[in-house]
Amino acid sequence: MLKPLADLQASADATVIQELWQTILERRASRPTASHSARLLAKGRTRMAQKLGEEVVECAIAALGLDRRETVLESADVIYHLVALWVDLGIQPQEIWNALTQRGDLLDGLPASVDASHHARHS
Repeated sequence: MLKPLADLQASADATVIQELWQTILERRASRPTASHSARLLAKGRTRMAQKLGEEVVECAIAALGLDRRETVLESADVIYHLVALWVDLGIQPQEIWNALTQRGDLLDGLPASVDASHHARHS
């Protein structure tokens, strides 16, 4: 059984996405033959987008099956492939965070303190 999110290590936070983005960016530049990221990027954007779609479907199927563990694992795959596409398109994670904070409909229901502290950190 997976631990609740609150029990995860402090290092497992949103900064991992920035670190993932940076690692994929470095793999694109250096193209090491043993790198999954370098091989994925070399396949091109069409294949990368197809792979993202496959992972999203797998995640949805796991969620519909109420398989928490598999949903977590597939979610990680979705995020990885999404970040790889960001790298390929030259999109930095901060651009996504900015777009999220500008989307009021996505922030509905967040406590005002969370919304305010998020805006303060990303302004």
